[in-house]
Amino acid sequence: MARWGGPALVAGSAVAMLAVTWNTWADVLIDFGQQLYIPWRLADGAVLYRDVATYNGPLSQYWNAMWFRLLGASMRTVVVANLGLLAGLIWLLYSMLWRVSSRLSASAACLVFVLVFAFGRYSGIGNYTYVCPYVHEMPHGLLLSLGALACVWGYSRRGWMALLGGGLCLGGAFLTKSEVFQAAAAGAVAALVLTIWGLRPGWKKAARMAGVFAVGALAPPAAAWALFCLAMPAREALSGVMGSWRALARAELTQLPFFREGLGFDNVWGNLWSMLTVAGAYLAVLVPPAVLAVAIRRAGKRRQAAAGVAFAAVAGAIWLLRERIDWTSAVRPLPLAMLAAGGVFLARFIRRRGDWATAETPMRRVSLCVLALCLLAKMILNVRVFNYGFVLAAPAALVFVVAILDWIPAVVARMGGAAWVFRAAALGLLLPVLAVHLRAQGVYRSAQRETVGSGADAFLADPRGQFVNALLADLASRAKPSDTLAVLPEGAMLNFLSRRVNPTPYTNFMPPEMLLFGQEAMLASLRARPPDWIVLVHKDTTEFGYQFFGRDYGQEIMAWITRNYSPVVLEGFPPFVDDRFGMLLLGRKAEAAQETGPPRG
Repeated sequence: MARWGGPALVAGSAVAMLAVTWNTWADVLIDFGQQLYIPWRLADGAVLYRDVATYNGPLSQYWNAMWFRLLGASMRTVVVANLGLLAGLIWLLYSMLWRVSSRLSASAACLVFVLVFAFGRYSGIGNYTYVCPYVHEMPHGLLLSLGALACVWGYSRRGWMALLGGGLCLGGAFLTKSEVFQAAAAGAVAALVLTIWGLRPGWKKAARMAGVFAVGALAPPAAAWALFCLAMPAREALSGVMGSWRALARAELTQLPFFREGLGFDNVWGNLWSMLTVAGAYLAVLVPPAVLAVAIRRAGKRRQAAAGVAFAAVAGAIWLLRERIDWTSAVRPLPLAMLAAGGVFLARFIRRRGDWATAETPMRRVSLCVLALCLLAKMILNVRVFNYGFVLAAPAALVFVVAILDWIPAVVARMGGAAWVFRAAALGLLLPVLAVHLRAQGVYRSAQRETVGSGADAFLADPRGQFVNALLADLASRAKPSDTLAVLPEGAMLNFLSRRVNPTPYTNFMPPEMLLFGQEAMLASLRARPPDWIVLVHKDTTEFGYQFFGRDYGQEIMAWITRNYSPVVLEGFPPFVDDRFGMLLLGRKAEAAQETGPPRG
């Protein structure tokens, strides 16, 4: 019973979260529509990078296209596939954390993952969940990264096949997103190097170990490149397989305000100070219980009472101060925690490397800390749970949970203290944190009341959903079944729900895509294959340094649209004017029905 109690609690919590958040995972217009539209096109015979443009790797889109071919193209198909992968990810996390800690701490960490990260919504924008992610490459890449690390961990028992499996997982991660692959490579290589150092197999066997791992890592990208070469020139195939590495090479793209703020580079010293300040707050909360735990050396009622006091004091203080705590900064010190933990266990590994039986666990802990730290690189001075943090901050947060529930209490116990006193304080820290995050999720989900789509495509959206429904009805009443549609600057969800193809390769006309693909290429594609209908969706893109499409960026495309298309119907308020939302349907001038009306809503 004790063995399965923790996993059962995690599984039950996942089922409960699934029920509570049912059909609220996707954003009605931002990002996720591409994750439906692209695999739908691929399942219908289109070729990625040739017929549909994207700046990420090919693996995730073809994975979803496979499920569309098998189960039919619908949002429900993607949800079912993602829930299966989420279950596998939770199991993998539990099994890996259990190997470096205890069943209790592994269960607690996975519970944090389920309640805070897996289904979380912490802003008006959805998409940052493992059920309907803004890009599938993030959760897919995390699963493959952990798989690569777990395989390398298994070398001492499974031999060469473990290294080959680890390489294959790493190669698969390369076909997702660059930031996830970099972390996967750092963690897996660290595990491999420490394994070779600890086992001392001789240089020939060490070279073979590295070679097997490298062959596995090269195989998926090489196979993907060969397959794309069947449909396009080799150079274009290579560019596609390189995925988001192309974006990293564009300095003007990485210097956009959105990415600089995400990294924390918009205010380096201020963010460093914030990181250190929050780290100090954690020390203020956890050091006194640690001192108390070490001081109480006798077993019995005194330890039990101290544990109760530690739990109540920490939990009560945090709960009383919850309105004054900046929860968006709560995980900022995770890079420091990973550095500290990794350094401690590296030193322990070095001391024990002559005895693999005692060195293997420190090796695992070091490599896990390396993976977790490198995943934070994209947000190193602005680590957060929301936005990219739903994937990039998750492993580090779980390692932190394991540290305060297992690693630090183990140190207390070795010093003769009461480990459960500190562990109780750690639980007192975690419980109000979980409560605050669950409450925040409920606040944002309460706005999702509008049903968008029908049947297997139905989901709940915020008030923008009523405009989407009206626009889809307008299209259905005016357009022929074979008519094409382009949505600018963003809104591929309209293409998918209406099952209308965008005749150009470009599904997104936001500032990053403009910089990456070039406005000239996008405009040339529109001219060569003009869509029958265009929808302009209001979107304030100030976060990228340009506020409105057609005024601050994309002016040439907007001028072309104005010359060749006429307004047909306006849902809401005119786009790109102020902060009020609206969508404008336009038809080609030769065919458009010339009708307009007052704004709706």
